Amino acid sequence: MLSLLAALTVLLAFQIRVPMKIDLGGEDQTYHSGFYYVQRANDLAYRWARGKATVTFPDTGKATPLAVTILANAWRDATRVYTATVTANGHAIGTIERAGWRTWRFVVSDPAILRADELIIGFDATPFVPADLSSETDDDRELGVAVASVEVTPQWSVPTSLEGWGNLVTIPAPTQWLFVTLCVPALYLLSRFLGLRTRWAFALGIAAIIGWAIGIAFFRIAASQRVLILTLTVGATALAQTGLDARADTSARTRASPLGKLIVPACIVAVAFLLRLHAMAIFPVEGDDGLYMQVAEQYARAMASVDWREVIAFDGVIEHPRLFVLLFASGLIVRDFLGIALSNVVTMRLVAIVFGALQTGLIALLNPLAGWFLAIQTTEIKFTSMAYLEALPALTAALSVIAFERFRRTSRDAWMYLSAIALGATGASKFIYVTAGLAILPFLLWELRRQPKKIIAYGLLAAFAFFALDPYLWYDPVGRLREMFSFHSSFSTREYVKELNRPWWYNLAALTESAKLYKQPFEYPPPFLLVWDRLIFLVGLAGLASLTRRSRLYLVWLLCGVVFISIWEAKWEQYAMVIATPLCLAAGYGIADGFGWLQRRWRKEMGFESNDDR
Repeated sequence: MLSLLAALTVLLAFQIRVPMKIDLGGEDQTYHSGFYYVQRANDLAYRWARGKATVTFPDTGKATPLAVTILANAWRDATRVYTATVTANGHAIGTIERAGWRTWRFVVSDPAILRADELIIGFDATPFVPADLSSETDDDRELGVAVASVEVTPQWSVPTSLEGWGNLVTIPAPTQWLFVTLCVPALYLLSRFLGLRTRWAFALGIAAIIGWAIGIAFFRIAASQRVLILTLTVGATALAQTGLDARADTSARTRASPLGKLIVPACIVAVAFLLRLHAMAIFPVEGDDGLYMQVAEQYARAMASVDWREVIAFDGVIEHPRLFVLLFASGLIVRDFLGIALSNVVTMRLVAIVFGALQTGLIALLNPLAGWFLAIQTTEIKFTSMAYLEALPALTAALSVIAFERFRRTSRDAWMYLSAIALGATGASKFIYVTAGLAILPFLLWELRRQPKKIIAYGLLAAFAFFALDPYLWYDPVGRLREMFSFHSSFSTREYVKELNRPWWYNLAALTESAKLYKQPFEYPPPFLLVWDRLIFLVGLAGLASLTRRSRLYLVWLLCGVVFISIWEAKWEQYAMVIATPLCLAAGYGIADGFGWLQRRWRKEMGFESNDDR
């Protein structure tokens, strides 16, 4: 039934005649090719086309006629206007023949042009070089026409014959149809496998169908649509699993196998990976992104030539430990060995994405909804989708705290040793995340006060892992550590930092809004698929009591991070990641406790005297 409803919904959603618009003034390069970078003039953002350029509308389905609306500008010099022929799937449909920004409208009514499920609007012009036409410019690019946006709107039309029935019905793209009709029943089966009762699993499937209907009707051309709907679907599953785990009656809890309990965290890892992959393709190279790329390239050359002396002696980015940079370099070496055609920055970003996605899975093992919140949190997405140093230490810091909490609950020494090694790896990646160790320290000293050997073993193992994983310290550990700490202490007092004059709460505020990218001279918000940062922040604050009930260590982890990023003079957006993980945990646990409270209140109101699942 769900499959049939999903198929029917896809058909109906494709009948919505809403405009499908691609804005070439945005930073997204998914849907067009043959254009130059974004330019702006008179509050209008646009791109210059080369001689031949295309804008692609994928999975639009088959429908005629179509109205094509283009905001464009042709070049004009003293003698002529440089026109461009507009094509639809390779067939000419009109000409842009006048200079100055104008709205051009064309109608495509020939069904033969629209037999494919995608529509490709082309701009075919004889290229010209502005510098050759005017001495007032040194622009030596080969240009066609300037295009700001392309919009496509399916039109209603009365058929003149039986063959014209397609004018009344838009035939969905088979890939879209198949994806939805398989996704919805798969979600139902997954929910049943996780222990959800039939009617709730069916309701979850209906909710997914409604989400698909909205997504297809209003975001049909967005390549990110499937990722968005998949993200919301996994979020709904995580919410259901969180509520199921929070129920008061143990008989209704999921009886899934240990492997089954990994399904939701695995889905959250997949969502986190896709969201970061989407972001990686859009984000420009900025700030430290380029700096670490240069350092990793030099390390990769030294490692490829087996020049270990150079690996140890190289003093690039003296302010930070080297473990993650060495992993970036290792990624470049593996890419070259396998012969994969990826640029250096993309390769390094993929390494960061893997660690960022794994972090969400680790948190999802504790609370599925907390892992999902971490997967969609935009600051986390940004700094684990770029070649920054944040993804690995954020993962290892969380692993260190969680492993130590497991040691506190089970008294198994293996968890304590894992925590120490993870803490050492954290220090070998980036110092600021060692605030996790400051949170662990009072529990270590107090709870093991009668076992001093374990305290010493923890400290020695963490120190050994720290030095072993950072080859830069091998040559002169004391001197180079002093060099690193001196850099940070002096940097925080530099005029540049003082001129920014950011308040103590700057990094807290960074978690309440969408992360931003900076590309001079323009500042623009990145195209994150979901911006729920403020909601996550507020729910996290409301869930602090729940976080405390689950683990005082988690609360101290959050508070240590808040104190440190508040008193430290240098305040960059990425420092907010120090507290993002425990904040998402607080949000997830808060909602879980809310489910538990509602369940108990409902049973009380209904007069249930037992915990049987009625």
